[in-house]
Amino acid sequence: MIVPNGTLIMVVDGARSALFRNTGPALAPELALIESADEPSPSTSALGTDRPGRRFESTGSSRGAYEGPDYHQQQENRFAREAAAQLNRIATDGTHKLILVADPTVLGTMRPHIATATHHLLICEIAKDYAGRPAREVAEMLRRHED
Repeated sequence: MIVPNGTLIMVVDGARSALFRNTGPALAPELALIESADEPSPSTSALGTDRPGRRFESTGSSRGAYEGPDYHQQQENRFAREAAAQLNRIATDGTHKLILVADPTVLGTMRPHIATATHHLLICEIAKDYAGRPAREVAEMLRRHED
């Protein structure tokens, strides 16, 4: 993949994000880390203990439970929305081309929150989980990626 010099690459999953800049040539990107965020994502049981509600059938004596809240997923969704907001802030100057690399589920959560102006600056969206990997691995993945 061609990654023009100066392109910003955001790599995100449900609990980590990293922002890189390509400082190398377009065909052999060299990524420099600009900033990163790491938010611990504990299990649902560690985040909350609400028991799901119960329901009773109108006929008979059977009962059932509603599905309980998935606090872990809610926290990951919040992190994805914050990452989309950060991407929108980066795009406000309109001078940087962008590449978004995100876990497929996180990418689906982010898309509705990415502004139209930001979409116009995106060179590519890659649905892969590369968060937490070093810059050289992300650069290698970009080199091998086909549009």
